[in-house]
Amino acid sequence: MLKAALVAALLVLASPARSDGANDLVVGTVRDRSGAPIVAADVRAFDAAGALRGSDSTDGLGTFAVHLRGPATTLLVTCPHCRGERVAIGEDDVAIVVTRYDALDRDVPDESDLDALPYGRIVDALALVPYALTSRGTRISDRGLGSANGLVVDNGAPLVDGTTGSSALIDFPNRATRRIALEPPTHAFRYGPGAGGGTFELDTLGDPGVILDGGRANALDVEGAFGALHPGSGVSNDAGLSARRADLDVTTPFAGGFLRAGTSLGSERLERVPTSSAFARDVSLVHAAYATASRRYRTFASFSLANVALAFASAGGNDAFEADRYRAAYASASLRVEKPGPLALAFGAFATLGSGLYVVNGTAPYTLTGSAASTTAYVEAHTSGATRIDAGLGFVATPARETLATTSARGTRLALLPSLDVRRDLGGGAYLRTAYSESQRSVTLVEAEALSLGTLAIERGELLESAIGFDDGRRIRAEGIAYREFTHGFAERRLDGLGANVVWQLAPLVSLRAWTLRASPLDANGSLPRETDAGRQVLWLTYRNPAALRFDALLSREATFATHATIALDGDLLVPLSIGASIHFGTVRHDGARRYDIGLRFP
Repeated sequence: MLKAALVAALLVLASPARSDGANDLVVGTVRDRSGAPIVAADVRAFDAAGALRGSDSTDGLGTFAVHLRGPATTLLVTCPHCRGERVAIGEDDVAIVVTRYDALDRDVPDESDLDALPYGRIVDALALVPYALTSRGTRISDRGLGSANGLVVDNGAPLVDGTTGSSALIDFPNRATRRIALEPPTHAFRYGPGAGGGTFELDTLGDPGVILDGGRANALDVEGAFGALHPGSGVSNDAGLSARRADLDVTTPFAGGFLRAGTSLGSERLERVPTSSAFARDVSLVHAAYATASRRYRTFASFSLANVALAFASAGGNDAFEADRYRAAYASASLRVEKPGPLALAFGAFATLGSGLYVVNGTAPYTLTGSAASTTAYVEAHTSGATRIDAGLGFVATPARETLATTSARGTRLALLPSLDVRRDLGGGAYLRTAYSESQRSVTLVEAEALSLGTLAIERGELLESAIGFDDGRRIRAEGIAYREFTHGFAERRLDGLGANVVWQLAPLVSLRAWTLRASPLDANGSLPRETDAGRQVLWLTYRNPAALRFDALLSREATFATHATIALDGDLLVPLSIGASIHFGTVRHDGARRYDIGLRFP
């Protein structure tokens, strides 16, 4: 998401101004009904007899300039997942508004979805992403891959907890996340260890406004914009978990490119009751990212520092003992250079350094310590056309040191992480896709101690996947997938899965999204029972009118690797008010009980 925002900013900076200084030039813009520019729309000019007199495609701002080869009377605009529009050519610049079936362009909830959906917790909103599976209520993974744990990137800072494996999703109060972007497991070679379950990039920077939720799960999120400064703050209380977070970002043109830098402070508290544990978690991070573009290259660089501290007390624990606690610190830096074109090339490097301390208190207290570094260098290539090939190769060096309660281990592991993804268009909107990729992750200190490992442990994953799909270019997109993952080194396991995903724009304002997934984990000898299967089915119906109300109805069924199946029917209604705000009604089934919320949204 951070990279996408930087690319959009570069397009704004780099897009040339266009003028209609000649009578053989037609200049205009193409936007959708919400005012967003349409990129890469095809614009053609025709004369009264229907002969083609010129054409162009829109740039990053939705602007076009058609050079005419003779008199022309009309313009025809077409774009993927849009309804074509024909307009007359006049003396002034042409402003064209098209109806876009935008549900087919999105695999993740966008900012307006996150504002409206009844799910305050970001893990629940992420569970709407096709093939995303949740684990233990705080983790998310693409199809259960990567030991059912995906990499979370917090405002550009990748957080890999090498101490306990705890997910960074709890560092976001309800409603604090404004934008989501995903990188598939086939791009794990870009990040080195930790990305085998997919990469979930979360961003708290969004459009200025206020979101207020009242009810059993209350939340307040405030985003502002004062020139280049973007402050934000969020607080929430959900089922006894209180969370706070403050962010301050600076976004500005800088040295011929675009710079974003910021800092975040957050905390979570869960008070102990007789039937539950308690914890106190604090997180702080700083991040910076810079992007620049020339005619031939685009360059991206980033840096981040993060620190996490947590104290934990188990349910019914003896207060005479100090709570268990751990501390982890992370640093990361990356550089990426892209060369666009029919054969797009890229190369880059990604480096991380992490350290951890885990103190376990009780009748026999002990301490775990460790540190690990990872340096990844990679190259990749992308082709376009009827056969699209995405190929990448990463070289990873991982030196680590661990001191456990009974042993210690140190060493360096080297690995090559290949990735190959091939898609073949069959015509008529149908396609076939197959991919192979490898990934790896460092075993956490807690995992190493539990199994009394005496050597440095690295888990390596191999993913095979195939898909068949169809996209009519307008209102329907469908796909079926099959995949198999093998993990080696730390544990010998196999994960098989089948899934299907359909998006249908029933009408310009009504969309239906549905997907299903069934994943079966097995030991190397296939001995685990089928009751350990994980599965999820989602049916999401939306009526979305930017000028009026919005309505969502969501039906989901989920069976995780450790629990029985649960079925939930959730929904929301967003009604605009005359004062420029909207009132929000939401209902969700949570922990076996029905919950209702009401709130306000101020643009």
